[in-house]
Amino acid sequence: DAPGAGQLVQCDRLRYDGRADVSLLEMDEPGNDVRIYLSQENGGTRILSARQSLRLDGASGAFTPGGEMVILPYRGTAPAPRGRAGSPARRKE
Repeated sequence: DAPGAGQLVQCDRLRYDGRADVSLLEMDEPGNDVRIYLSQENGGTRILSARQSLRLDGASGAFTPGGEMVILPYRGTAPAPRGRAGSPARRKE
């Protein structure tokens, strides 16, 4: 699915603990970001980007990032290329 068609997650590994209802999304390369594309009711898309890992507590809905975390509007029609250089959350020099 492309952004706008639901939700899309980019990570290298997803671990789920059913007893605790906790998901851990991780990237293999240090400094790379986990990305979650979030469709909005108004038709737009936002991206949640967290460096290296992101823990989601299903019971509380709380996110715990492994590093810096940002939520930004996303105007692309397809997911951004994987890797640090393609991250929508990184400033372009």
